Amino acid sequence: MNPVDQRYRTLELGPRARILILRVDRIGDVLISQPFLRALHCGLPDASVSVLLGKRNASMRDFVLRHAQRVFVYRKSVVEILKLLIVLRRERFDVVVDMQDNPSRTSALLMKWCGARFKLGFDKSNREQYTHLVPLADRTQVPMVELMASLLAAFGVSVNSSDLFLECPGVENTTLAQKEQASNTAFESVDFFLHLSAGKESMRWPKQRWVQLIQLLQHALPACRILLGSDAGDAELRHVIASETSAQELSNQADIAAYARQLRCARIMISPDTSVVHIAASLKIPSVVLYAKPHSDRAPWYPYQCDYRACISKDAEGIHGIEAQEVSTKAVALWAQYCAQT
Repeated sequence: MNPVDQRYRTLELGPRARILILRVDRIGDVLISQPFLRALHCGLPDASVSVLLGKRNASMRDFVLRHAQRVFVYRKSVVEILKLLIVLRRERFDVVVDMQDNPSRTSALLMKWCGARFKLGFDKSNREQYTHLVPLADRTQVPMVELMASLLAAFGVSVNSSDLFLECPGVENTTLAQKEQASNTAFESVDFFLHLSAGKESMRWPKQRWVQLIQLLQHALPACRILLGSDAGDAELRHVIASETSAQELSNQADIAAYARQLRCARIMISPDTSVVHIAASLKIPSVVLYAKPHSDRAPWYPYQCDYRACISKDAEGIHGIEAQEVSTKAVALWAQYCAQT
């Protein structure tokens, strides 16, 4: 950080500023950015906020529209990109916000051609692209939700950690206190919710490990109820695991909001590192999460403002090295802490 860099300053925007947020990545990125959008909307209530999603997270449109006025979708096609750039230039945005904490060619292209007067982003290796900067905090110490929220400083909007609670797709927006109250009463039907899917192959746990985990959980807690959930693409895996154990299957859900409503029945959630982890955190469901740690300069995306146990693979490339016994031990400990007396 250069202390005399004039780009470390508050944006000069009118009350009806037109703001474009770039969030063209994954569903999890949208979930952890929602506190930023909510605080921006509260801090600048007369501003017009638009969000640009990508193909992989376009399904989050309605969720984003809780705190934004418009949503655009970026699709990787030359024709579609040209059409989008024309539309964005017509909007005459005052500022475009790059929420990526790593350099992105896509964000660079969109910032360059959308025609916004100001360009805001984190101070990183592509810093010359921006007219305004905010410091990139230590990613080994600062949770990603708070890192995204640090962009609010450029708008003159201040928040504290209690303002940054996560929201859940498909569940009405509530205060943090209401979420905590719900967590004490609503999760009565399933002891363990096992989410089997992951966004990439290296983060998929082998079928036999899931079977071993279920057997270990049922040995430790013979009366426990286990529900298997997954993306539609893993329906066959879910069915095979259910057929080899006494766990029950959750049928394919129409969308992520429907899946989230089913997850509410869980007392403990077990999952690879994927977007469902952040949904569970928004519902205050304690979780055991399976992580790889390929980046020494960044902490994994741990559940925010919610208790969890992390199982971190010694193999930075994936989670295959995590043993079922470790996951079971941590899950049973969470169950004893939160569920044994209920």
